[in-house]
Amino acid sequence: MQGNLEPVKVACTRKELSCIIANLFAEVKPICDVCDALLDSDLVLGGALAGSDDDFAYIKVTEYGFDYYGDYDVLDRVRRARCPSGTLNPPEKDGGATQQRGLPDPAEVPQG
Repeated sequence: MQGNLEPVKVACTRKELSCIIANLFAEVKPICDVCDALLDSDLVLGGALAGSDDDFAYIKVTEYGFDYYGDYDVLDRVRRARCPSGTLNPPEKDGGATQQRGLPDPAEVPQG
């Protein structure tokens, strides 16, 4: 899997992931350059990052949320943005955060 940075493990609910995907990518594009390395059971999306002309990122959906391959600052900005409906909390309140930021391990976040 390619990306600007090493993968970041992000714990979140499927609901939060739906919002992140919609706000992270300006356009979802084919992932032909990584397709051969994927398993049939993998779900990977890639695309142009919102607010950027040439930054590209991938997310791989996992049991705990997703693995992110791309510019972490863009992901951080999206996760900290206020949710228009008020149903999603920012990462510092919901416990869904990355290991690299010293927050809970995805395996420790309750599922369901």
